[in-house]
Amino acid sequence: PGEGVKLQPVFGVRYFKVTEGLHQVGVFDGGFDGTVDLDPPLVSTIGSHVDNEIFAPQFGLRIELVHRWFSLAFEPRVAAGVNSYRAMVFTDQLTDFADPRVTSSQAGHKIALVGDFRLSGKLHITESVSLFVGYDLMIASGISRAHDNVYYNDNGEGTLPAIRVAPGFETM
Repeated sequence: PGEGVKLQPVFGVRYFKVTEGLHQVGVFDGGFDGTVDLDPPLVSTIGSHVDNEIFAPQFGLRIELVHRWFSLAFEPRVAAGVNSYRAMVFTDQLTDFADPRVTSSQAGHKIALVGDFRLSGKLHITESVSLFVGYDLMIASGISRAHDNVYYNDNGEGTLPAIRVAPGFETM
């Protein structure tokens, strides 16, 4: 209690989910020289979807300057845990009207590190009313992204599309 600089340890468990999708559509209605006219045009689709669920114990430190008229705080926290991810990629009519919908998926676990940095300030207007402002920056590694998960490997006409899922991970 009272004014001055306060240091408080912070412990907890962090859970957050990052879901992302990518949908690509291509329309082909004829040859480049205009001699072939497809009616209706061929509409090709490539899609990617990923769910990341991060479970991590975290620890940090709350550093706060308390005054009777205002409070300023900085709260750095670090978490290390597991990203339980599920990624899926599909194609539909990739090169021909007869091409079936081809889907591939992969699930797994990846180490995820999270840094969370929070700045906040309070202006104590009265004893029971305060104006609060804050900023939170979170950086996470080991996150699978939809645009990184598509392995573009089409083997050409006459074969099933070989575009498939190949999870990639990055920091966001």
